Amino acid sequence: MKRFTKIWALMLAVMMIAAVGGAGAAGDLTQDTSKKDSSTISTAGVVDSTTGDATALTTTPSVGNVVTFKKDIVIFNGSSSNTVVYLPNISYKYTISAAGITAGAPTIKDEYGTEAKVNEGVMSAVSATTATVSFSNSTGINGNNTTYVTTTRNGVVAEGTASFTFDPTKYPHAGIYRYKITETLNDGSAARPEAGIYNTGYNADRYLDVYVKNVTSSDSNTYAIYGFVMFDEATNKSWDAADKPLSTAEGTGTYAGKTDGYTANKTDGVTEAYDPNEKNVDMYYTYNLNVTKTTTGDLADKTHEFPFAARITNATITSGAKFSYVENTTAGTGTDNVITMTAAGVGTIGTFDGDKAAAASAIKLKDAENLYIYGIPSFGKKGNTINVSDVEATALVSEYNDTYDIYKAEIKYTDTANSQTTDTKWDGTKANAVLNPQNTADTTLTTFKVDYEDPALIAFTNIMESVSPTGYVSRFAPYALILVAGIALLIVAKKRKPTSDED
Repeated sequence: MKRFTKIWALMLAVMMIAAVGGAGAAGDLTQDTSKKDSSTISTAGVVDSTTGDATALTTTPSVGNVVTFKKDIVIFNGSSSNTVVYLPNISYKYTISAAGITAGAPTIKDEYGTEAKVNEGVMSAVSATTATVSFSNSTGINGNNTTYVTTTRNGVVAEGTASFTFDPTKYPHAGIYRYKITETLNDGSAARPEAGIYNTGYNADRYLDVYVKNVTSSDSNTYAIYGFVMFDEATNKSWDAADKPLSTAEGTGTYAGKTDGYTANKTDGVTEAYDPNEKNVDMYYTYNLNVTKTTTGDLADKTHEFPFAARITNATITSGAKFSYVENTTAGTGTDNVITMTAAGVGTIGTFDGDKAAAASAIKLKDAENLYIYGIPSFGKKGNTINVSDVEATALVSEYNDTYDIYKAEIKYTDTANSQTTDTKWDGTKANAVLNPQNTADTTLTTFKVDYEDPALIAFTNIMESVSPTGYVSRFAPYALILVAGIALLIVAKKRKPTSDED
């Protein structure tokens, strides 16, 4: 009997702990009115009609006075491998106000059929009416010093949070109070295009219902907040038990559900990837560029390191975006070599002399080596339905011949998205050029758009074939010509028939 008592006490303790855990979950922003659990009750003074005694749920747990919501930026890279991408530089401001509802129009009805009217939000109950979320490639998200993510073409979310604090003593009575939250760019922040951000079908407004209940004591009646529900529908939205939390509606352009902020969802049942065309969320797309070097020919020096320089330009992104580069690999996971783009949208690797690589450039490549540039920001994404112009960065890559050898040089750009190879033109006139000693007169690649597929490829090839020994042609060519001419005359003479003499 004692053993049974101990087991029962243990089970009771576990059940109590679970109940406390359930009460803590009441602070979840995405409460679902279709559930019977008291932690997700959606109206003040709800009666649990399943008990048969109509006992009011006076023990519905309070959730505190602070509501925290999320702000997502989905960050992509063209690679299928993990690649470091620095955050865009952008700051958002959120302003809360009364929702402006039609008096008596919106209602809330739970699964038990209990219905309540929604009241206009009381602004005196809000401690501060604005909040911010900042993304920075130098200070991180809201200053957390996490300045980059590791992502692939499947995308990952960079997520910040903002909060509003409410004072339940400022409400005139128990009930449901509705507020409107509007997202704008923070004062002084870069606009979305300037930061490399794109979106489509974007909805900058969210609505927040605050659930206030009576808390009766021996000497007074006070109030407490026992629920928050955020959604992205209309001002006068009414909820009933059939409403479900947001699932895949954002993929069709319909905003009709509960949400935990300005967030993205993985859609179409594919849990591994985000949709780069998802509506109602901010996106940041990046790609990579691989510059390869090949030296070929009998007289080519395969050990010599030729100076290179590269310049990435995107005149749209002027907020100090960052990208990275490594040499002799395409891993793209390191953060050692970081380039910050200027206010004109230019990022330079190595040293240029004008538009040509300088002899003193720190980037040097020999045969079979490469320069891999990754995390390059692009505004828009080619070939989809995004409602912004497709703007992609351009690349100018140059090689300097710091030897005294004369090379034939070729550059080819491979567009992996369209599986085609095209010869680039140098100086606007020719596909091949002579790489003269100690200069880069004919080696600067003209600017072109690089693709966001993984990776765009620029292939430099220096060619130097073997030449005839000095004087060989001048010494023997005359005699060879005389011999050929003599043989030709002999053949003609043998074929000529003598003419008969006439009487």
